[in-house]
Amino acid sequence: MMAIMGTAKATAEQMVSYSLKAYSSPKLPNCTIQQLAQMFIEEGQAEGVRGDIAWAQSLQETGYFRYGGAVLPSQNNYAGIGAVNSGATSPATFSSPRIGVRAQIQHLKAYASTVALNQAVVDPRFGYVTRGTAPYVEWLGAADNPNGTGWAYPGAGYGASIIAMLSGVLSEPK
Repeated sequence: MMAIMGTAKATAEQMVSYSLKAYSSPKLPNCTIQQLAQMFIEEGQAEGVRGDIAWAQSLQETGYFRYGGAVLPSQNNYAGIGAVNSGATSPATFSSPRIGVRAQIQHLKAYASTVALNQAVVDPRFGYVTRGTAPYVEWLGAADNPNGTGWAYPGAGYGASIIAMLSGVLSEPK
């Protein structure tokens, strides 16, 4: 099992390199991909969440920053926070790329840990998570979680797809 909490093993450079190989024109209107990767490392460190796991999740959620679903690139929402398959809610919009990254990191921490946040909450869905119910990436899909909850519903294989992307990131030269 791969713990969500911890220190990133990938560098920002590895994260960028892997991403650009999959899609060379990321739709990031408010920052560069290099700046965004660094924000994932920094915001992850601030909360004790592996920023490289959050990055891989963003690749999954945005299609390597292609978008094309309910979330628009201008919303600075790299994890589909607030977007649901039924379309019943509107995806969250964040004031800057950093706040969008922070919200995603906080949402992951909500699932992975019961430890208090180190920064003021910016994740609008934080209070809806049953804290500590998905400490492992493999449990982020509700169908794969013994607690029956998770980031993705039904989400079978969701965590495995994030791990596969992270493996690609980690295989990039340092």
